[in-house]
Amino acid sequence: MFLFFYSCTVDKETPPSLSIQSELRDSDLCNLSNDGCDSTQIDTTINISGCLIPVSYTRYICPVTGGIDIRIGNLDYSLFLPNSIDCDSIENVWYNHFVNNNVTAAHNAILAFNKSLTIAIETSEINKYLLEYPGNYNCNSSAGAIVLYGSFIEKNCSTLCGEYNEFYGRWDLKRVKCGELCCLRRTRYCYTNGVLTPTLLGYTPGSPGYCVASETINCRGTYGTCRESCEGL
Repeated sequence: MFLFFYSCTVDKETPPSLSIQSELRDSDLCNLSNDGCDSTQIDTTINISGCLIPVSYTRYICPVTGGIDIRIGNLDYSLFLPNSIDCDSIENVWYNHFVNNNVTAAHNAILAFNKSLTIAIETSEINKYLLEYPGNYNCNSSAGAIVLYGSFIEKNCSTLCGEYNEFYGRWDLKRVKCGELCCLRRTRYCYTNGVLTPTLLGYTPGSPGYCVASETINCRGTYGTCRESCEGL
């Protein structure tokens, strides 16, 4: 199953040695790997509000000016969450919206869930890197400080699809591709008084800046509007 997952002003705290535009041009946004990157396919579980979700994604550790950029993309997981009380409480919100004919509200809830998942994944990878490679990641140190970035990349726009499952007597929900538009979320990580502090630098859409619609949508039931890739990050 497919599950993917505006341009914002870059925060004034962006280090002068690196900007999103200088390191990742529009044409390169969805190219997770550049020369010198170390790539790994990750299969793990992520805890969201007590629900343990199996996920897979690709992680790239890339040298950039003044530091390291940990890039994550190709996220894949199922909206059929594991059978548990905590997972059921998450799913029930989606299904209650959907069966009451509010596809937009259901999709909004799933997009918010997806964003929480991407942040949890990114934070986990950042923490693993810091444990393996300790150093000067102080937010307030200009001399010798290592700049550490997290970049989450989504390549596709999506719509919420509901297909009625007669065997189980319920609707099956899934996000399906409805267009293409690369989006990158860039965050800087550093320590303030010993506490890891993330600073969102912004979202950057690739060219042409809007979803290029798919000719077909893989949905045999009801689906909603096509949502931009940045909305799930």
